[in-house]
Amino acid sequence: MNTTITTEVQSFDEAGQEITLTATLPHLTTQLPDGRIGYFQRCELDCLRAAVATLTQTPYDDLEALEHPGPPIGDVSGERLTGAFHEWAFERGERVRFHRETPSGFAIGIAPTPVPRMNHTVVIRDGRLYFNPASGWKVPGGGVNSPVNRLNYVITLEPKGN
Repeated sequence: MNTTITTEVQSFDEAGQEITLTATLPHLTTQLPDGRIGYFQRCELDCLRAAVATLTQTPYDDLEALEHPGPPIGDVSGERLTGAFHEWAFERGERVRFHRETPSGFAIGIAPTPVPRMNHTVVIRDGRLYFNPASGWKVPGGGVNSPVNRLNYVITLEPKGN
């Protein structure tokens, strides 16, 4: 699909002054080297939805239940999203498991960001970054996404009986 999305993002100029740039997302998906589809996040707060779409190969538009509830207000919006994620997995016959150690295979990695109490969600495979849902955004003058250097924890989807 070749729909272009634009959004305003906060960045900093060379003098350290905060500026607003217009970022564009020229493609909603990408073909990954192993043939899977990578889904790009469509706004600043929907990396979980895009990561789950990539991990499970579920079309992004079919994951409305994982739409972020809006700007973070303390931990309230994150708690609502986490509850929706658990409910969505349960309806699929799966459960969400959290890990401190990185398991083998595919998983969702939760990485810290420079913004306090805000995380970024990526897809990992065998402990290495496999796909970053924010990587499709194009920003004038270069990227504004922080590299994923470490993970706070990892999430897997497992059959309910395990």
